[in-house]
This record gives sequence, C-alpha cells and structure tokens, in this order.
Amino acid sequence: MESALTIDTGPLRVGIDVASLRHVRDSWERHGQRYLDRIFTATEVQESSVDGIPDPTRLAACFAAKEATLKVLRPIAENPAWSSIEMRRRPDASPYVVMHAEAARMAESIGLRDLAISISHEGDVVIAMVIAFVTSPSTTLIDRSALATSGAQRPLVDVAQTVGAEFAAVHGADVDRHARFPSEAIEALRRERALGP
Repeated sequence: MESALTIDTGPLRVGIDVASLRHVRDSWERHGQRYLDRIFTATEVQESSVDGIPDPTRLAACFAAKEATLKVLRPIAENPAWSSIEMRRRPDASPYVVMHAEAARMAESIGLRDLAISISHEGDVVIAMVIAFVTSPSTTLIDRSALATSGAQRPLVDVAQTVGAEFAAVHGADVDRHARFPSEAIEALRRERALGP
C-alpha cells in the first residue's frame, strides 16, 4: 500500500437526500399502516399528521431526513432500523434528529458531537441536508497509481480532480494546479479552517 495517499476528511460530515413525495404517497396508499410502522416512529406519524391523517409531504421530509442521516453515519455492514433515526420538530417547527438503538450506537462509535438538519420541498421533491461534526474523523484512501492511469481506475481520478477544481474555483486559486493536485487543495482548506474567519 505504499502507493496509497490517505486524506483526512476532518470532523465534518454531510449527508443529503432527495425524496419523492409521489413515491411516499404511493407506498403509503399501497401498504397502509404496515408501511408507516416499518419506516416511521409513532411520534413521526403523529407530528406529520393533519387532523389525524398523515401528510405525505411531511412523511417524505422524515424519510429524506433518515436517508441523509444514514449518509452521515456511514454504516459499514447493515443499515440501522428506520425507526432508530427519528426526525422531530421543535415548537418553532424547526427539525432535529433523535437517534435510538443501532443508530445511537453508530453515532456514539464515530463520536457524533453535533448534528444540524435542514429540509425543503418544492412540488414533488423533498430534500434534506444533515451536517454533523464527529470526533473520530474518517479517512479516504486514494491509490496514487490511479493518478497516472485510465480505464477502470479513472473515475477515482476524476473525483479527486473535481475536489481540487471545486476548491480552486471557490477560493480563486490556480484551478489547473489544484485539479492535478487535490491534496494541496485539501491541505489549504485545512489551514484555512485552523486560522478561522
């Protein structure tokens, strides 16, 4: 593994999910209470109901929140039960996530410190974004030999180059240089975070 480059992704994790309101509505109509019981907690169903009837838009928001949270947890083997990730609402209607059982254990194992969620919807689409800070940062392994090859390994190179190019474009740096050397972009971002605003 001498040719591998380890990149510390830091304490920040982001999860995004887009849910289809139509898909949630169709699943509920087809499977009824069994669908609600399998995916949502009783509290989610209650908080998503209007006049005692679950609102598909609110259910879709809960579903997207669960998926986005899973992307932050990054389970290695099996995903936790849907009911172990619960989206709740504060009195001001802002969302937050509560984790139970397997999801809570996963959160503890990565040292999840803070988690923020934002939800939006337009037409048939509901989107949820979760940002979390963890005390056990993950790392990404990039095969250095892929940087000089093509074919099956090429997508990895494209991803690495995109990271560098996006950083360079946002920060007004040398786009070509950071596209070819994404580790420099990541190091510059790490220094920027350390210096603060």
